[in-house]
Amino acid sequence: MERQGSYPRRTFLKRSATLSAGVAGTLAGAAMAKTVADKRDAKPKTEHRNAQPGVLYKRLGRTNMMVSAVSFGGVGLSEQKLPIFDAAIAQGMNFAMIHGGKSADAAAKWLKTPGNRKRIFLGLRTTPGQLGGVLKTLGTDYADLLMVVGHNVRAATDEKVRKDFEALKKTGAARHLCLVFHSNVPDVFDAAVKAGWYDVLLPTYNFPSRKLLKPMIAKAKAKDIGLLTMKSMRALPQGTSFVAAAKRFLDDGIDSVIRSIKDPKTLKQYWQAARLDDKTPPAKAACVDIAGQCTLCGLCSPCPEGVAIQDILRTHQYYAQDLAWPQEARHQYAAIPPYASPEVCVGCGQCETLCPQALPIRVLIAQAHAELAPDRHHT
Repeated sequence: MERQGSYPRRTFLKRSATLSAGVAGTLAGAAMAKTVADKRDAKPKTEHRNAQPGVLYKRLGRTNMMVSAVSFGGVGLSEQKLPIFDAAIAQGMNFAMIHGGKSADAAAKWLKTPGNRKRIFLGLRTTPGQLGGVLKTLGTDYADLLMVVGHNVRAATDEKVRKDFEALKKTGAARHLCLVFHSNVPDVFDAAVKAGWYDVLLPTYNFPSRKLLKPMIAKAKAKDIGLLTMKSMRALPQGTSFVAAAKRFLDDGIDSVIRSIKDPKTLKQYWQAARLDDKTPPAKAACVDIAGQCTLCGLCSPCPEGVAIQDILRTHQYYAQDLAWPQEARHQYAAIPPYASPEVCVGCGQCETLCPQALPIRVLIAQAHAELAPDRHHT
């Protein structure tokens, strides 16, 4: 007989089992809650491709892609230049910006080699509507970066671009969105950061514009926006090497400097900036001679007649003069429509009164037109 005041054995065992189950359930629930909280608070893991020892890789903002500090610009890429492209990838470069047309045709040949697509992060400079065709040409089903061009505030804040990208992202055709801009840089930079829907920005960032744009880099970083740059070697301080300049920009917060690499010599020259063992100090730029250089500030826009002043000067001064690449300069110039060419300039001089560099803009655009469109006559 059970003693009075004590539990019957069956009741004791039953209640013990119930208590144990309750404790276990509570612990399991707490563990599950902690797991959910950890997943909510944890940052996504960084993504690595083609990582090689001794190479500097930087996190490209919220994309979490670890990109090489120097990347491949696909302007002018051709089948003849594929060996230099492959050599760059072999050394650890892992981001390539590819345009449509001939550069996409050449890249497609390289991508056909098994395993090559997994070695790089692929940025495609195209529109949402044309992305499908470019992907088909390349023989791949997605772009890591859809790189859209917006050289003015209106284009940079176009909601249609955002909506079109979101639709592509849902299908898996594009993972992240990048804005490319080389004109009206300060205004577009500010508008793009405020818009908040770009994962990456690609402005022209150079020594003449650095003082004005560096504070904007901090604002972009605060929103975890990745930063690329190209056409960044304008008006270098005298005696400054690419490596020293690139390191200054990387220190400022740029994640990767994109360069067009044409031969083994330029690959060796540029790639040194991505080597961890390179001891070149970042360039100092307390004073830069920018006489005669368009800084792409955008103050001359809009022209009353619609002349694309910045595009004309950028094409002529960068491709034809800085890079000594007249063929590409003519190709880029041909993309400027006749209604925006120097042919429609009436010589009012408004641009020159607004230019902080006091450039003789009318003379410079006429010179560009004469050199890059010799078959057309300025009137």
